[in-house]
This record gives sequence, C-alpha cells and structure tokens, in this order.
Amino acid sequence: MTRRVFLVVLLAAALRGARDQLAAFLSVRLRPTMRLKVQRGAKGIDDIRSMVKSGSISADVAINMTQLLAAKDNELALKDKDNELAAKDNELALAAAAKDNELALVAKDIEMLKLQLDTTEKDGLQAASRYAAILCNRFLVETGLRKFGPKLTLTNSYDQFSRQYILSTSSKAPSLTPAADMKLQELQQVTGTSGTSVDRRHVTKELQILVHQLSRETHYVQNMEETRYLVGGSEPTASATAVVVCFLQAQKLLEMNVTFVGANYSKLAVLSGGNVTSP
Repeated sequence: MTRRVFLVVLLAAALRGARDQLAAFLSVRLRPTMRLKVQRGAKGIDDIRSMVKSGSISADVAINMTQLLAAKDNELALKDKDNELAAKDNELALAAAAKDNELALVAKDIEMLKLQLDTTEKDGLQAASRYAAILCNRFLVETGLRKFGPKLTLTNSYDQFSRQYILSTSSKAPSLTPAADMKLQELQQVTGTSGTSVDRRHVTKELQILVHQLSRETHYVQNMEETRYLVGGSEPTASATAVVVCFLQAQKLLEMNVTFVGANYSKLAVLSGGNVTSP
C-alpha cells in the first residue's frame, strides 16, 4: 500500500467517525422520540448520563444536551414566574377594582345624604319664609350654585360661575367684569351706599372667597313685616352676596325674590330677576 493510499484510508476513517458523531448529535437535537426521553431537572441529567454509559451518545453530545436542558429549564422557570406574576397582578387589579367600586358606592351614598339634607333644609326654609323673614345668605348662594353645577363641589361650582359672570381674568389684579361692576353700582345707588364705606376693592376681594366666608347659620329676623328670604348683613359680605344672588336670578338659577338688608336688618332693596329695585 502506497503512502498516498494509506493517507486516503486514514482520512476516510476520520470522516466516518466525525459523521457518526454529527449524526448522533443531530439525532438528539432533531429526533422528537429521543427528546421526549429527556426530562427537565435532575431526571433529565440522569437520562443523559444513562445514554452516555450505554454508548448512545458521546461525552461532547452529552455536554451540549446538558447545556440545552439547563437553558430550557431556565426558560420554563422564567415562564412560570411570569405566569405567577401575571396572576398576582390580576388579583391586585381585581382587589383595586372592588375597592374603587366600594368607594364609589360610599361617595354616592354621601351625595344622596347631602341632597336629602339640602332638600329638607330648602323645604323647611320655604315653609318658614311664609311666616317669617329669614336671613340666609349661604342657603341662597348654595341653592343657585347647585343648579349651575349639579355634579360639582360647591367651591368648584362657584369658581366656574364667578369666572363666567362676576370676576374678570383679563388682568393680574382681581377685578369685576363690566356687568358685575354695573350691578354693584346699581345696588349702591338704590341703597344709597355709593361713595360710603362699601369699597369696590373690598367687595371684589370678598367675591374671590365668598363661599368660604358665608356662614351656614340661618337668622330669623324678629319684628319685621317681611315674610320672605333676606340677604345682606355686614359689609363687604352683604354687597358681595347680593351681586352673586342677582346673577343667579338672572340665569334662572334662583326664582325667589330676595330682600336686601343692612347690618341692622333695615330694608335697603329688593332683588328680583337679577334687578335691584327700591323696597
């Protein structure tokens, strides 16, 4: 046998060995029947060791299989963890939704109670106004504002109403809209308070915080022939409240006529339909 022939034989043998190793490796990677025999975790490692001992696969193939098995185990573990976290998130979302629903029901109950209280107060004052003069600044303002913004808080409703009709936003310093300024002048002319201690600047400042200034107290005025709602009292709150009542009346949010009185409950004017007339 010549040297060239000898080398060809050796090369062919080496190629056959490499082919057998590759075929064994591919059979593990590609044949479903063999993959099914390798399980996850420690059991899978034992299967690979048994296959090495039986000569079904080489050590190199076993190493590759072990690495693939470990990667698969990690992938499945991560998937299990994702499923667990997703279940937790769903559980928390359901709990949050239940709590939100519970809070919504509580808020609805509170709103219903407030509505019932307002209705009871309104009915009581309407009945009493037939027989007595009642000074109720806050009640009158609240009644109109709740019609203006039935789904808003009293503060938010007043903020929107005052920006729309009473307070100007065209300058940095607080000021009245032209219509509100004219209404205040009309009130001062009818009541004879123009140029007195009722300062426009003080009234404007009072209008900015009016809903926080008005008392919830209702005063039944004695020794007065009037049997209707009264608004007024001490300045500048009295004039500020009267201006708001006039605009509420003009927007059909307050239907009743209201008597404007001074600090000593003297009749100064009548507010009707948004207009100021002499008593």
